[in-house]
Amino acid sequence: MPVADFDPNPWEAGDCHKLKASAQDPLIARQTFTLKLADIQALKRQLVLQSKPPISTLSSFVAIAAHFWVCLVKSKVRSNKNEATSLWLLVDLRSHFSSISSENDAFFTGNCIRGIQAKSTCKDLTGPNGLASACVAITQAVQTVREEPMKGVDNWPEEFKNRPIGMSFMVAGSTRYGAYNVDFGWGKPGRVELVSMNYDGEVSMLAGQEKGSVQATVGLAHEHIEMFSNAFMTGFFNGEILKAINKKKKIFASCITLFRQM
Repeated sequence: MPVADFDPNPWEAGDCHKLKASAQDPLIARQTFTLKLADIQALKRQLVLQSKPPISTLSSFVAIAAHFWVCLVKSKVRSNKNEATSLWLLVDLRSHFSSISSENDAFFTGNCIRGIQAKSTCKDLTGPNGLASACVAITQAVQTVREEPMKGVDNWPEEFKNRPIGMSFMVAGSTRYGAYNVDFGWGKPGRVELVSMNYDGEVSMLAGQEKGSVQATVGLAHEHIEMFSNAFMTGFFNGEILKAINKKKKIFASCITLFRQM
């Protein structure tokens, strides 16, 4: 099961120094989850079972991002389940330009990042196949960037401006971002937290300390964090542990039946 680490002290929205929030900005709570390799594999198995036709290739990033998106929607949606929702992903475009090889990064200073938007509805994501629906939407958004990295460049600011407020979320970072391997001469860090991510509905990912694990942190309005945490953990519980429990129940029931027949 994923390990959850909860910060009980809410952060002010938009500021990591706990300055007084404006009337429009909620208090933000942060929670960090560490997903072991077995947790990620269990999540992928759920996605394969839900998907029709089955998903053949599935990255850890897409699987985790899809689960976060579904849980964020579940924690916030109320009566209007037909409401639109979107997940913004930050993508480094350098590897997607065919004219520029990885050996020719001198064309860039810093990075070349754009935001892409996966779109769905709250109804689809809270339904029985919500995880698969989220995964398909994210995969389609990523595929669009691979095919045409600069498509609609003039409309990017307008797209972000017109995102569905309240049901628009963002994922940054990477499951391969090895922050725990950084050593400035006094040893590797014992704990890494990205203090700059403190907006409502924001998620960051990085590679965990244990091989194959992923550390993911969510920033969410304080009144929604408990519901989000329950949805997040229940997603793993229902998928794998409940299956094991049911299997044991069947074995136990079979033993009782056999005993009565003796």
